[in-house]
Amino acid sequence: MGIFLLAQLGRYWAISSLGGYWNTRILILPGGSRVQYGPYKYFKHPNYIVVALELLSGPLIFGATGTAVIASVVNAVLLLGVRIPAEERALENYRQRA
Repeated sequence: MGIFLLAQLGRYWAISSLGGYWNTRILILPGGSRVQYGPYKYFKHPNYIVVALELLSGPLIFGATGTAVIASVVNAVLLLGVRIPAEERALENYRQRA
């Protein structure tokens, strides 16, 4: 339960650090830049760490070990294989302009 609650604090820190830039879509805003403060100073994708902790710890609170494992594996495959590479390609626009 403690890990799940700690993850919620991490989510709040990550989203509040992005402020008005927080969005579920991958967008490159004209004149924008990559956020490098708050948890983004230490991790490239802190909200995904939070999601991983939630998907692991949430089901374990209720003793659903199989669900925790399956959800964690599926999440890792989708994040590492699809979402994070897409975000990194989009963020390359900011590096090219710098």
